[in-house]
This record gives sequence, structure tokens and C-alpha cells, in this order.
Amino acid sequence: MNAATQKIEQLESDRLTVTELIQQTMDSITELKQRLQTQQIERETLIVDNKDNFQRKAQIELELQDLQGETAQRDAKRNELKRELAKYDKFITESEQKLAKIIPDYDIIRRQEEQKTAQRDLAEEKRKELFVKHGCEN
Repeated sequence: MNAATQKIEQLESDRLTVTELIQQTMDSITELKQRLQTQQIERETLIVDNKDNFQRKAQIELELQDLQGETAQRDAKRNELKRELAKYDKFITESEQKLAKIIPDYDIIRRQEEQKTAQRDLAEEKRKELFVKHGCEN
């Protein structure tokens, strides 16, 4: 085998390796994008739920203030609203905790996607260089 044939075979081998790396990177990017989309949906849902909970809490607080000035027969209603207020406080706390847990994961996944995209771009550039070298050898 002469040196030119060996060089062509090496370039072809390198091209196949880079092509496989590109495919693996693209698969990783696809998976990360799906995970990111899921995280975004969950994050948006939690934010909307949190907003609704804050609005409901504000309504309950206003209603509670109105009831505090009324007669003893309203005590039962006041107690019910206090329990509901505590429930919404708990929901808000849990929602904020979930949101606090999701945000770091979201940021990590977003950074991973950016890294994989950069890796893909580098691999694509190397593949193009190998094609250019391969074309020059012929």
C-alpha cells in the first residue's frame, strides 16, 4: 500500500469517527432539548400556579379582614378561611420549593445544551476540514 492510499484510508476513518461523534452529539442535543422543554413547561406551570395562589391568598386576606369586624356568628367562617389561608401558604411554600429545585436543573440543562451545540459545531467544522483534505488528496 502506498502512502497516499494509507492517508486516504486514515482520512476516511477520521471522517467516520467525526460523523459518529456528530450523531452522538446531535442525539444528546435532542435529548437535552426535550428535557429542557419539559422543565420549561413544568416551570411555567408552577409560576402560573404560584401567581394564582398569591391572588387567591390576597382575596382570602381581604375577606378575612372584612369578617374580623363582624359578629360572633362569623367566627366559623373566619376559622374556615384561616385554614384555607394556611393551606394556600403551604401550597405557595411547596411551589416555591419546587421552583427553587427546578431552576438549577433548568440552568444546567440549558448550559449542557449550549455545550453540546458548541461540540457539534466544532465536530462539523472538523468534518468539513477532513472533506477538504480528502478532496485535495484525490
